[in-house]
Amino acid sequence: MQKRRSARIIKRLEVKFISAGISFTGITSNISAHGIFIRTKKGLAPGTTLEIELRLPDGELIKLSGIVKRTVKTQLHDIKNGMGVELRHIPPKYTEFLNTIP
Repeated sequence: MQKRRSARIIKRLEVKFISAGISFTGITSNISAHGIFIRTKKGLAPGTTLEIELRLPDGELIKLSGIVKRTVKTQLHDIKNGMGVELRHIPPKYTEFLNTIP
């Protein structure tokens, strides 16, 4: 049974995410049309809403919003920790960027 609505693309991009007025940073592990996985030491609880700033390779920022669907915390602090985020506000620029990735 397929759980995901769209295919994941492995892509490392800088990301800043804000929840309850507090700002955190991370790096995307993979992205898709409807979600992203953010590698971060500050994984937030499922259900948390986020404002997200995604930095594209050319330096442009795309603003997104989403909700944390799952959080991963392991003993491999710098490698595996992070959170899966379902995107709620998806601007056209994000979709255009996805379409440029081979």
